[in-house]
Amino acid sequence: MTELLIDYRLPGYNEAHNEARAHWSQAAKTKKQYTDSIGWLCKAHKIQLIEGKVDICVVWGTYKDHRDPDNIYSGIKYILDGLVLGGVLKGDTKKYIRRIEHNYNDQSIITAVRIFEI
Repeated sequence: MTELLIDYRLPGYNEAHNEARAHWSQAAKTKKQYTDSIGWLCKAHKIQLIEGKVDICVVWGTYKDHRDPDNIYSGIKYILDGLVLGGVLKGDTKKYIRRIEHNYNDQSIITAVRIFEI
């Protein structure tokens, strides 16, 4: 099992949607910012490439976060793209990912991404 800890809140669907409605370039800028940040976290923690297919469990740190679950877990886009950018996964399609599970931890602000090679 490989674990990546993200100690900041990822934008939810509503935030991304509102940015895209305001101007496409703002949404693209935000996507790049968070994808790059997660990619750099992977590199900083020297997480190795996982060759096979994986199951991913995300435990969202939702302390004082009152967003709807579907709004919160839309942040998976930043996570998966960041894992690819950071060299942890070869891709983020069904060829490489079998399952994604979402859980919530109302006692923490830290989001834990757990990757299980199958």
